[in-house]
Amino acid sequence: MKGVIIIELALYFIIILSISLLYKKSNNLREFSISNRALLAPAIAAGLVTTHYGGGFILGGAELGYKYGLYGLVYAGSSALGVLLLGIFISKRIFKLNEKKELRTIPALLFHSFKDRKLSNLAAGLSIVSMVIIAAGQLFAVMCLLSAMGLPAVPFTFLVTLVISIITSKGLSAVVRMSKLNISIVSITVFIVFLIAVGSSPNIESQNHNLVYPSFLGLLGLSLPVILYTLIGQDFHQKLFSAKNYQTAKNGSIAAAIILLVAGFFPVYIGMKSSSLFDISPSEAMPYFIISNVPLLFKGFIIAAILTAVIGSAQALISAAASHLAEDFLKPTKRFKDQGIRKYSSTFAFMAPFVALVIALFAKELIGILILAYTLYIAGMFVPVMTSLYLKAPQRINGRMFYISIIGLTTALIFETHLIKSVIHPLIISIMLSVFVLLAISNKGAKKGI
Repeated sequence: MKGVIIIELALYFIIILSISLLYKKSNNLREFSISNRALLAPAIAAGLVTTHYGGGFILGGAELGYKYGLYGLVYAGSSALGVLLLGIFISKRIFKLNEKKELRTIPALLFHSFKDRKLSNLAAGLSIVSMVIIAAGQLFAVMCLLSAMGLPAVPFTFLVTLVISIITSKGLSAVVRMSKLNISIVSITVFIVFLIAVGSSPNIESQNHNLVYPSFLGLLGLSLPVILYTLIGQDFHQKLFSAKNYQTAKNGSIAAAIILLVAGFFPVYIGMKSSSLFDISPSEAMPYFIISNVPLLFKGFIIAAILTAVIGSAQALISAAASHLAEDFLKPTKRFKDQGIRKYSSTFAFMAPFVALVIALFAKELIGILILAYTLYIAGMFVPVMTSLYLKAPQRINGRMFYISIIGLTTALIFETHLIKSVIHPLIISIMLSVFVLLAISNKGAKKGI
């Protein structure tokens, strides 16, 4: 069995590496970062879907389905809701601000509002770290899958990382083109596995004792970071910044939300069926189902499709991280010309996936990695980003939003490291404290006539 799967995966990597090498590099920095603001709704939808629809979405969805049944849809539902809110509400504000000045990153938005380089640098740095960690979580999912299948995990994960590096080093245009291919491969394959699950015995109603019902706080802990990160994450906003206009961004987001919700049901159902078949660790739900129920000649293609999902999600993350380096660190120095910035950013985009791979080699869990990365970024940046978008006079608190960001980030770290324990989610505490400080500063500034 292993020999057949290895041959199929080897063929897959030959094809996918050849395709990635055929894509052209971006011609200039604007194309590298935001694809010349020419993306239409299908491309926006493809980019948003693949940003969420990675290894964590598929393997994590099956894990949640195994544990919680249909409640496992919380991750897919949160992803869809976040994308929907992003496209309908946030993108409208983004395009209104873009009428005055073209924005390409979240830190650029913050600097435009608060004129505080410390804040924009913190946002860019925190975003880069978070996205590399999230990419590491995707690669960790690959290694878990391959290990469970008894396949050489590290060599194949290295090849996945290489494909991500090649694509992201060529800029957003290449990433978006690859995203369309990724969605086609993953959607068709996961749907076929779903059909196999529907036709396999026993029926889903005979689900075993592994099923538990999550608490409200448990569901909130899974959904809140996903929704809030989607609203302010650079990997999602990069698609908005690249859209041709607001209506395009809105239509693409609505389509992406529908696709995510429908596609999210498939791995959850497979996890539920695994719960009726096996008494295993929930994280093994998808691998064990593939091993036991998928025909031999099709196993390798199923694994390849999951690897494709990881490539799509991780390349969106690394591409967004590279845009931070280009737009938020190198460009403001005014020491580099356009081509020089693109060159350094392209090099970063090629190397960053291998940093993520090193992190993945030492990781111990999947969902925890993703939630921690989401939590730290959101705690530091949610209030500043929302304030920059919706406060009528953000200049009133110039120079002080940086400290609000530090307060939110520090609070989340304290609770995440369990220095202080609470049943309330760390994000809620961090955001509420940041909002309280913001209101105090705003009221003080208003009294002084600032």
